[in-house]
Amino acid sequence: VIDVRVFNRHGIEKDERSIAMERAEIESVQEDKKVEEEILNRNIKLRAIDLLNGQSINKQFKELKHGTTLNQNDFENLSLKDLWKISLQKEELNNDLAKLKNQFDDAYEDIKIRFEDKVTKIQQGDDLLPTVMKVVKVFVAVKRRLMPGDKIVKFDNVDVETWAELVSIIEAKPGAKVNISYMRVNQVIDTDTYLETRTLNGQVVGYLGVTPAIENEKLGIISAIQSTTVLEAQMTLAAVDGIITLFSPDNIKTLLGTYTGQEVPDEVRPLSPIGLAQAGSQIAADSYVNLFSLLAFVNIFLAVFNALPFIPLDGGRVVLSLVEGITGRKVSDKKLYPIAALVVAIFIFLGVTAFYLDITQPIQL
Repeated sequence: VIDVRVFNRHGIEKDERSIAMERAEIESVQEDKKVEEEILNRNIKLRAIDLLNGQSINKQFKELKHGTTLNQNDFENLSLKDLWKISLQKEELNNDLAKLKNQFDDAYEDIKIRFEDKVTKIQQGDDLLPTVMKVVKVFVAVKRRLMPGDKIVKFDNVDVETWAELVSIIEAKPGAKVNISYMRVNQVIDTDTYLETRTLNGQVVGYLGVTPAIENEKLGIISAIQSTTVLEAQMTLAAVDGIITLFSPDNIKTLLGTYTGQEVPDEVRPLSPIGLAQAGSQIAADSYVNLFSLLAFVNIFLAVFNALPFIPLDGGRVVLSLVEGITGRKVSDKKLYPIAALVVAIFIFLGVTAFYLDITQPIQL
Protein backbone atom coordinates (compact mmCIF):
# COMPACT_ATOMS: atom_id res chain seq x y z
CA VAL A 1 0.00 0.00 0.00
CA ILE A 2 1.57 3.27 -1.10
CA ASP A 3 -1.35 5.68 -0.80
CA VAL A 4 -4.88 6.15 0.53
CA ARG A 5 -7.06 8.93 -0.91
CA VAL A 6 -10.50 10.29 -0.18
CA PHE A 7 -12.44 11.69 -3.16
CA ASN A 8 -15.24 14.19 -2.38
CA ARG A 9 -17.97 15.54 -4.64
CA HIS A 10 -17.77 19.23 -5.63
CA GLY A 11 -19.47 21.40 -3.02
CA ILE A 12 -19.57 18.70 -0.33
CA GLU A 13 -17.97 19.78 2.98
CA LYS A 14 -14.94 17.64 3.78
CA ASP A 15 -14.88 15.66 6.99
CA GLU A 16 -11.96 15.59 9.43
CA ARG A 17 -10.47 12.46 7.88
CA SER A 18 -10.51 14.02 4.41
CA ILE A 19 -8.92 17.23 5.69
CA ALA A 20 -6.20 15.34 7.61
CA MET A 21 -5.30 13.20 4.58
CA GLU A 22 -5.35 16.27 2.33
CA ARG A 23 -2.99 18.09 4.71
CA ALA A 24 -0.64 15.09 4.84
CA GLU A 25 -0.59 14.84 1.05
CA ILE A 26 0.20 18.55 0.68
CA GLU A 27 3.03 18.21 3.22
CA SER A 28 4.43 15.29 1.21
CA VAL A 29 4.29 17.32 -2.01
CA GLN A 30 5.89 20.27 -0.20
CA GLU A 31 8.73 18.02 1.00
CA ASP A 32 9.30 16.83 -2.59
CA LYS A 33 9.39 20.47 -3.70
CA LYS A 34 11.97 21.28 -1.02
CA VAL A 35 14.19 18.37 -2.11
CA GLU A 36 13.97 19.39 -5.78
CA GLU A 37 14.89 22.99 -4.87
CA GLU A 38 17.88 21.81 -2.80
CA ILE A 39 19.15 19.63 -5.65
CA LEU A 40 18.69 22.45 -8.16
CA ASN A 41 20.40 24.98 -5.88
CA ARG A 42 23.35 22.67 -5.18
CA ASN A 43 23.91 21.73 -8.82
CA ILE A 44 23.61 25.28 -10.16
CA LYS A 45 25.93 26.59 -7.43
CA LEU A 46 28.58 24.03 -8.44
CA ARG A 47 28.30 25.16 -12.06
CA ALA A 48 28.51 28.82 -11.03
CA ILE A 49 31.60 28.17 -8.88
CA ASP A 50 33.22 26.28 -11.75
CA LEU A 51 32.58 29.33 -13.94
CA LEU A 52 33.88 31.87 -11.40
CA ASN A 53 36.85 29.95 -9.99
CA GLY A 54 40.20 31.43 -11.07
CA GLN A 55 38.61 34.60 -12.51
CA SER A 56 39.21 38.22 -11.43
CA ILE A 57 36.39 40.52 -10.29
CA ASN A 58 36.10 44.09 -11.59
CA LYS A 59 34.50 45.65 -8.51
CA GLN A 60 34.46 45.05 -4.78
CA PHE A 61 31.86 42.64 -3.42
CA LYS A 62 31.55 42.21 0.35
CA GLU A 63 35.09 41.31 1.56
CA LEU A 64 36.38 40.64 -1.96
CA LYS A 65 38.37 43.60 -3.25
CA HIS A 66 38.56 44.83 -6.84
CA GLY A 67 40.91 42.68 -8.93
CA THR A 68 40.75 39.70 -6.56
CA THR A 69 41.26 36.34 -8.28
CA LEU A 70 38.60 34.02 -6.93
CA ASN A 71 39.47 30.61 -5.46
CA GLN A 72 37.58 27.82 -3.70
CA ASN A 73 38.01 29.42 -0.26
CA ASP A 74 36.19 32.58 -1.41
CA PHE A 75 33.00 30.63 -2.13
CA GLU A 76 32.65 28.98 1.30
CA ASN A 77 30.59 31.78 2.86
CA LEU A 78 28.77 32.89 -0.31
CA SER A 79 25.26 31.77 -1.18
CA LEU A 80 24.01 31.24 -4.71
CA LYS A 81 22.31 34.65 -4.55
CA ASP A 82 25.70 36.19 -3.71
CA LEU A 83 27.34 34.51 -6.71
CA TRP A 84 24.82 36.13 -9.07
CA LYS A 85 25.96 39.58 -7.82
CA ILE A 86 29.66 39.04 -8.61
CA SER A 87 30.93 40.95 -11.65
CA LEU A 88 33.98 39.63 -13.54
CA GLN A 89 36.51 41.45 -15.67
CA LYS A 90 35.72 39.25 -18.68
CA GLU A 91 32.38 40.34 -20.13
CA GLU A 92 31.75 37.02 -21.88
CA LEU A 93 31.91 35.25 -18.49
CA ASN A 94 29.39 37.73 -17.08
CA ASN A 95 27.09 36.80 -19.96
CA ASP A 96 27.59 33.09 -19.23
CA LEU A 97 26.77 33.73 -15.56
CA ALA A 98 23.61 35.61 -16.57
CA LYS A 99 22.53 32.71 -18.80
CA LEU A 100 23.10 30.29 -15.93
CA LYS A 101 20.97 32.49 -13.64
CA ASN A 102 18.17 32.48 -16.24
CA GLN A 103 18.33 28.68 -16.39
CA PHE A 104 18.10 28.56 -12.59
CA ASP A 105 15.17 31.00 -12.48
CA ASP A 106 13.26 29.05 -15.15
CA ALA A 107 13.83 25.72 -13.39
CA TYR A 108 12.90 27.22 -10.00
CA GLU A 109 9.70 28.69 -11.44
CA ASP A 110 8.86 25.34 -13.03
CA ILE A 111 9.16 23.62 -9.64
CA LYS A 112 6.93 26.29 -8.08
CA ILE A 113 4.26 25.99 -10.79
CA ARG A 114 4.18 22.19 -10.57
CA PHE A 115 3.86 22.38 -6.78
CA GLU A 116 0.97 24.85 -6.95
CA ASP A 117 -0.75 22.72 -9.60
CA LYS A 118 -0.47 19.62 -7.40
CA VAL A 119 -1.83 21.47 -4.36
CA THR A 120 -4.76 22.76 -6.41
CA LYS A 121 -5.59 19.25 -7.61
CA ILE A 122 -5.40 17.94 -4.04
CA GLN A 123 -7.71 20.63 -2.65
CA GLN A 124 -10.32 20.77 -5.39
CA GLY A 125 -13.40 18.54 -5.48
CA ASP A 126 -13.59 15.38 -7.58
CA ASP A 127 -15.89 14.25 -10.38
CA LEU A 128 -17.83 11.29 -8.97
CA LEU A 129 -20.74 9.23 -10.25
CA PRO A 130 -24.30 10.46 -9.55
CA THR A 131 -25.51 9.89 -5.95
CA VAL A 132 -21.91 9.15 -4.82
CA MET A 133 -20.77 11.65 -2.17
CA LYS A 134 -17.39 10.21 -1.22
CA VAL A 135 -15.03 7.43 -2.34
CA VAL A 136 -12.08 6.04 -0.37
CA LYS A 137 -9.44 4.43 -2.57
CA VAL A 138 -6.45 2.38 -1.43
CA PHE A 139 -3.60 2.34 -3.97
CA VAL A 140 -1.31 -0.68 -4.20
CA ALA A 141 1.48 -0.11 -6.74
CA VAL A 142 5.14 0.64 -7.30
CA LYS A 143 6.08 4.29 -7.42
CA ARG A 144 7.52 5.49 -10.70
CA ARG A 145 11.26 5.24 -10.34
CA LEU A 146 14.01 3.40 -12.18
CA MET A 147 14.47 -0.13 -10.88
CA PRO A 148 16.80 -3.02 -11.79
CA GLY A 149 15.61 -4.56 -15.04
CA ASP A 150 14.19 -1.35 -16.51
CA LYS A 151 15.41 -0.53 -20.02
CA ILE A 152 15.87 3.15 -20.91
CA VAL A 153 14.60 3.66 -24.47
CA LYS A 154 14.55 7.45 -24.64
CA PHE A 155 16.42 10.06 -22.63
CA ASP A 156 15.50 13.74 -22.81
CA ASN A 157 13.50 13.02 -26.00
CA VAL A 158 16.49 11.32 -27.69
CA ASP A 159 16.35 7.62 -28.59
CA VAL A 160 19.19 5.63 -27.01
CA GLU A 161 20.38 2.16 -27.95
CA THR A 162 23.76 1.82 -26.24
CA TRP A 163 25.20 2.61 -22.82
CA ALA A 164 27.77 4.95 -24.40
CA GLU A 165 25.01 7.01 -26.02
CA LEU A 166 23.18 7.32 -22.70
CA VAL A 167 26.33 8.39 -20.82
CA SER A 168 27.19 11.06 -23.43
CA ILE A 169 23.71 12.61 -23.14
CA ILE A 170 23.74 12.52 -19.32
CA GLU A 171 27.20 14.08 -19.00
CA ALA A 172 26.25 16.91 -21.38
CA LYS A 173 23.39 18.07 -19.11
CA PRO A 174 24.70 18.71 -15.55
CA GLY A 175 21.93 19.83 -13.20
CA ALA A 176 19.32 19.83 -15.98
CA LYS A 177 15.74 18.59 -15.77
CA VAL A 178 15.31 15.63 -18.12
CA ASN A 179 12.56 13.29 -19.25
CA ILE A 180 13.20 9.53 -19.14
CA SER A 181 11.20 6.91 -21.02
CA TYR A 182 11.86 3.37 -19.87
CA MET A 183 10.44 -0.08 -20.58
CA ARG A 184 9.08 -2.22 -17.75
CA VAL A 185 7.16 -5.45 -18.39
CA ASN A 186 6.44 -4.45 -22.01
CA GLN A 187 5.07 -1.07 -20.89
CA VAL A 188 6.73 2.29 -21.61
CA ILE A 189 6.73 4.61 -18.58
CA ASP A 190 7.67 8.31 -18.60
CA THR A 191 9.14 10.21 -15.66
CA ASP A 192 11.05 13.44 -15.01
CA THR A 193 14.08 14.06 -12.83
CA TYR A 194 16.93 16.50 -12.22
CA LEU A 195 20.44 15.25 -12.94
CA GLU A 196 23.12 15.50 -10.27
CA THR A 197 26.59 16.85 -11.10
CA ARG A 198 30.11 15.58 -10.60
CA THR A 199 33.57 16.64 -11.71
CA LEU A 200 35.52 14.57 -14.25
CA ASN A 201 38.93 15.73 -15.45
CA GLY A 202 38.21 19.25 -14.25
CA GLN A 203 34.84 19.48 -16.02
CA VAL A 204 31.40 19.51 -14.42
CA VAL A 205 29.23 16.80 -16.03
CA GLY A 206 25.80 15.34 -15.43
CA TYR A 207 25.24 12.26 -13.29
CA LEU A 208 22.17 10.00 -12.95
CA GLY A 209 23.36 7.17 -10.68
CA VAL A 210 22.50 4.10 -12.77
CA THR A 211 24.69 1.27 -14.03
CA PRO A 212 24.23 -1.06 -17.00
CA ALA A 213 23.13 -4.65 -16.50
CA ILE A 214 25.80 -7.26 -17.19
CA GLU A 215 24.93 -9.88 -19.78
CA ASN A 216 26.96 -13.08 -19.66
CA GLU A 217 28.15 -14.34 -23.01
CA LYS A 218 30.07 -17.53 -23.75
CA LEU A 219 33.23 -16.91 -25.78
CA GLY A 220 35.64 -19.16 -27.58
CA ILE A 221 39.35 -19.16 -26.70
CA ILE A 222 40.32 -16.74 -29.48
CA SER A 223 37.41 -14.39 -28.77
CA ALA A 224 38.19 -14.49 -25.05
CA ILE A 225 41.84 -13.56 -25.68
CA GLN A 226 40.80 -10.70 -27.96
CA SER A 227 38.21 -9.38 -25.49
CA THR A 228 40.66 -9.65 -22.58
CA THR A 229 43.34 -7.76 -24.52
CA VAL A 230 40.93 -4.97 -25.39
CA LEU A 231 39.71 -4.76 -21.77
CA GLU A 232 43.27 -4.61 -20.42
CA ALA A 233 44.10 -1.83 -22.89
CA GLN A 234 41.02 0.12 -21.81
CA MET A 235 41.90 -0.33 -18.13
CA THR A 236 45.48 0.77 -18.78
CA LEU A 237 44.31 3.95 -20.52
CA ALA A 238 41.87 4.57 -17.68
CA ALA A 239 44.70 4.12 -15.16
CA VAL A 240 46.90 6.62 -17.04
CA ASP A 241 44.02 9.10 -17.17
CA GLY A 242 43.35 8.59 -13.46
CA ILE A 243 46.99 9.19 -12.52
CA ILE A 244 47.09 12.39 -14.59
CA THR A 245 43.93 13.59 -12.83
CA LEU A 246 45.24 12.58 -9.40
CA PHE A 247 48.50 14.54 -9.73
CA SER A 248 47.07 17.59 -11.53
CA PRO A 249 47.60 20.91 -9.68
CA ASP A 250 43.85 21.56 -9.47
CA ASN A 251 43.25 18.16 -7.90
CA ILE A 252 46.08 18.59 -5.40
CA LYS A 253 44.50 21.92 -4.42
CA THR A 254 41.13 20.18 -4.06
CA LEU A 255 42.64 17.49 -1.84
CA LEU A 256 44.31 20.14 0.32
CA GLY A 257 40.85 21.57 0.89
CA THR A 258 40.02 18.34 2.72
CA TYR A 259 41.68 19.71 5.84
CA THR A 260 39.65 22.95 5.76
CA GLY A 261 36.33 21.12 5.69
CA GLN A 262 35.69 21.12 1.95
CA GLU A 263 33.92 18.14 0.40
CA VAL A 264 36.02 16.23 -2.13
CA PRO A 265 34.23 14.63 -5.12
CA ASP A 266 34.47 10.84 -5.20
CA GLU A 267 35.74 10.97 -8.79
CA VAL A 268 39.05 12.68 -7.91
CA ARG A 269 39.90 11.30 -4.46
CA PRO A 270 42.48 8.59 -3.76
CA LEU A 271 41.35 5.42 -2.00
CA SER A 272 42.98 3.68 0.93
CA PRO A 273 42.44 -0.02 1.69
CA ILE A 274 39.42 1.13 3.73
CA GLY A 275 37.95 2.88 0.68
CA LEU A 276 38.64 -0.09 -1.56
CA ALA A 277 36.81 -2.34 0.91
CA GLN A 278 33.87 0.10 0.98
CA ALA A 279 33.74 0.27 -2.82
CA GLY A 280 34.19 -3.48 -3.16
CA SER A 281 31.28 -4.27 -0.84
CA GLN A 282 28.97 -1.95 -2.79
CA ILE A 283 30.08 -3.32 -6.14
CA ALA A 284 29.80 -6.94 -4.99
CA ALA A 285 26.18 -6.29 -4.00
CA ASP A 286 25.37 -5.88 -7.70
CA SER A 287 27.66 -8.49 -9.22
CA TYR A 288 30.80 -10.40 -8.34
CA VAL A 289 31.91 -9.87 -11.93
CA ASN A 290 32.15 -6.15 -11.13
CA LEU A 291 34.16 -6.97 -7.99
CA PHE A 292 36.67 -9.03 -9.98
CA SER A 293 36.87 -6.21 -12.52
CA LEU A 294 37.69 -3.80 -9.68
CA LEU A 295 40.47 -6.09 -8.41
CA ALA A 296 41.87 -6.37 -11.95
CA PHE A 297 41.82 -2.60 -12.36
CA VAL A 298 43.56 -2.07 -9.00
CA ASN A 299 46.40 -4.37 -10.13
CA ILE A 300 46.73 -2.59 -13.49
CA PHE A 301 46.64 0.80 -11.78
CA LEU A 302 49.43 -0.20 -9.38
CA ALA A 303 51.51 -1.52 -12.30
CA VAL A 304 51.11 1.73 -14.25
CA PHE A 305 51.73 3.77 -11.11
CA ASN A 306 54.92 1.84 -10.35
CA ALA A 307 56.11 2.51 -13.91
CA LEU A 308 56.20 6.28 -13.35
CA PRO A 309 59.75 7.58 -14.03
CA PHE A 310 60.39 8.81 -10.48
CA ILE A 311 62.78 7.53 -7.85
CA PRO A 312 62.16 5.37 -5.79
CA LEU A 313 59.57 3.71 -8.10
CA ASP A 314 60.65 0.96 -10.48
CA GLY A 315 60.04 3.27 -13.44
CA GLY A 316 62.51 5.72 -11.96
CA ARG A 317 65.13 2.99 -11.51
CA VAL A 318 64.72 1.98 -15.17
CA VAL A 319 65.22 5.60 -16.29
CA LEU A 320 68.24 5.91 -14.01
CA SER A 321 69.79 2.74 -15.47
CA LEU A 322 69.22 4.01 -19.02
CA VAL A 323 70.82 7.36 -18.21
CA GLU A 324 73.84 5.70 -16.61
CA GLY A 325 74.12 3.22 -19.50
CA ILE A 326 74.03 5.96 -22.15
CA THR A 327 76.35 8.41 -20.40
CA GLY A 328 78.66 5.81 -18.86
CA ARG A 329 78.57 7.72 -15.59
CA LYS A 330 76.99 6.78 -12.29
CA VAL A 331 74.50 9.31 -10.99
CA SER A 332 75.32 10.45 -7.47
CA ASP A 333 72.86 9.29 -4.82
CA LYS A 334 72.97 12.75 -3.24
CA LYS A 335 71.45 14.24 -6.40
CA LEU A 336 68.56 11.77 -6.17
CA TYR A 337 67.71 12.43 -2.53
CA PRO A 338 65.66 15.65 -3.14
CA ILE A 339 63.63 13.97 -5.92
CA ALA A 340 63.02 10.86 -3.82
CA ALA A 341 62.07 12.97 -0.79
CA LEU A 342 59.56 14.96 -2.83
CA VAL A 343 57.99 11.80 -4.28
CA VAL A 344 57.77 10.16 -0.86
CA ALA A 345 56.22 13.35 0.61
CA ILE A 346 53.53 13.34 -2.09
CA PHE A 347 52.84 9.66 -1.46
CA ILE A 348 52.50 10.27 2.28
CA PHE A 349 50.14 13.19 1.64
CA LEU A 350 47.97 11.10 -0.70
CA GLY A 351 47.96 8.16 1.71
CA VAL A 352 47.01 10.20 4.77
CA THR A 353 44.36 12.08 2.77
CA ALA A 354 42.92 8.82 1.44
CA PHE A 355 42.59 7.33 4.95
CA TYR A 356 41.12 10.58 6.30
CA LEU A 357 38.51 10.81 3.52
CA ASP A 358 37.57 7.13 3.74
CA ILE A 359 36.89 7.54 7.46
CA THR A 360 35.17 10.96 7.44
CA GLN A 361 33.52 10.80 4.00
CA PRO A 362 32.88 7.12 3.14
CA ILE A 363 32.65 6.65 -0.61
CA GLN A 364 29.17 6.11 -2.05
CA LEU A 365 29.00 4.60 -5.54
